[in-house]
Amino acid sequence: SIQAQQSTGRILGTVVGSTGAAVSDAQITITNQDTAATRSATSGSDGLYNVPQLAAGQYTVEASATGFRALPLNI
Repeated sequence: SIQAQQSTGRILGTVVGSTGAAVSDAQITITNQDTAATRSATSGSDGLYNVPQLAAGQYTVEASATGFRALPLNI
């Protein structure tokens, strides 16, 4: 069988603090810059997050957690 090209992608990453330690339970907000559609996720105990099935486009990713300053990232 042959698989067709996919029209979606995923954003995954790790949330870490200034010391390099993983930040668990951070709220991740991913916003499509063209449509303003948002998706959200929560980082795991290892700081990892994964947001699949995103339409092709440019996104802003923001992570926030209690005691940390939010820092948006354009990708």
